[in-house]
Amino acid sequence: MTKLPESLASRQFRSVLVGVSNKEVLVPRLRAFFSGVPAFPVVSIPIRRFERREADGWFHPSEHPMWTARQLYYYLVNSTNFHSRELDVVGVLAVTQGVFWHYFIQAVMEDLGLLRVIDSKGENSWDRVECPVEDKRLRSRGSMDGIINSDNIPVLEHDESFEFKSMSVNKMSGCPQGPPDAPARLAWWKEKNPGYYFQSQEYLRLSGLAATRVLIMGIQAPFPMIELRVPYSYTEASKTADKYALAVQGAADGVPPDPCCNIGSAQARDCFVRYYCPVGRGEIV
Repeated sequence: MTKLPESLASRQFRSVLVGVSNKEVLVPRLRAFFSGVPAFPVVSIPIRRFERREADGWFHPSEHPMWTARQLYYYLVNSTNFHSRELDVVGVLAVTQGVFWHYFIQAVMEDLGLLRVIDSKGENSWDRVECPVEDKRLRSRGSMDGIINSDNIPVLEHDESFEFKSMSVNKMSGCPQGPPDAPARLAWWKEKNPGYYFQSQEYLRLSGLAATRVLIMGIQAPFPMIELRVPYSYTEASKTADKYALAVQGAADGVPPDPCCNIGSAQARDCFVRYYCPVGRGEIV
């Protein structure tokens, strides 16, 4: 690593120390790695054709935990012709850049030994470190971004699930200061990003791990990083599991769960299953 100007080196060193004092385990290691002239792993990150995920009869932690039981039911029984909500230009570009940062960070963290290798035969870092999980009974499955390798992080007693999120700096600015598991930080995460929060809870339910370590990185300079530790909550995870159970049982019986809105309401008009649901179509239930 080349020698840095003392003022820059001091700032970077202080930044790492602040992270360590806050009991962060990922951010200080990544900041230290990116300082100076880092030896990036050589990877080719593909830009694949943008495709919308088609319904496959399974619930996915990244998409479905915030849906109601009735919405989930119509998704299941119409899985062969279900059309999800269209993304706008901002959504398409956000997803595209998010995929790049996911792959890049996964490659760096594998190179540093921070993520366990799940599939040693995988062609790329993301193929090797992502961890598939599923619950056949409740029709839920997905792939975690990785598992934190506690063998290489002495302060961790156990492995943790890993999730990476890229985010605008403005959106990150409201996160309270403090250690990764500070109650105020967890409250902010759940209030401002409930989909991500319940995604973590579903992955923890599926994997049996006790906590998720979330790394959030800003996509504009100065590229801030936030580290959160989301512990498993049986109560919170059960909210999603209970909805899945209602939808699966309803599909088996051919009886949808109770309506979650009223005919003619704004909620019904904006619902993404309105063309499948009698309430959305304005019919008598």
